Amino acid sequence: MSFYVEAPPLIVGFDTETTGLDTNEDEIISYGFAVFRDGQYSPEESGQFFAYSDRPIHPRALEVHGLTPNEIRSRTSAWGGPYSPAEGVAKAIRLLQDFRDEGARIVGAFPKFDFDMLGAMAL
Repeated sequence: MSFYVEAPPLIVGFDTETTGLDTNEDEIISYGFAVFRDGQYSPEESGQFFAYSDRPIHPRALEVHGLTPNEIRSRTSAWGGPYSPAEGVAKAIRLLQDFRDEGARIVGAFPKFDFDMLGAMAL
């Protein structure tokens, strides 16, 4: 028995790191995108950017991602930053919309949480 699975031509892995797990109180501090075109990783389109937050980082969240407030404020990336919480959300939404407009399938480890957090912060 053999299986053949055809992957979509554009897949984007999306992930966030946050100050905690409460979508009403916590904020996103890191946004990551891993882009795959025609089954090949695209490093020039992939990346991560950071957004600082004045909210404390829950100790359990810190165990997961290891990002302290000082580290976040000092991190820059090819995509700029660090951004304010509002700027980070706006940038992530623009990137996701651009990928969606290209027909991307967005995937993630916990996409419901990531999108719930993104939606709560966008309000």
